[in-house]
Amino acid sequence: MPTWTRWTRARVWGDKAIMHVLFGTGLRRSELTGLDLAQLQPSIPAELRQVKKARLTGVRGKGRTQRTVFLGVQPRKAQNPP
Repeated sequence: MPTWTRWTRARVWGDKAIMHVLFGTGLRRSELTGLDLAQLQPSIPAELRQVKKARLTGVRGKGRTQRTVFLGVQPRKAQNPP
């Protein structure tokens, strides 16, 4: 498979994951861009698909407030393509 095809396919999965997280959690764009993988609990991909509750901790919103955002099933599956 050519390199550009693999990159394009990975880009599509990444874009889908971003959209699912935005719509599934209600995060703002600025909150999403400020996220770090360390904020995702559980952070191991295999566990992320299996747990009933996953969350993003320390999401910094308007007024520099911090909150915890819970991830539903669709955002969790979109972050881990099959």
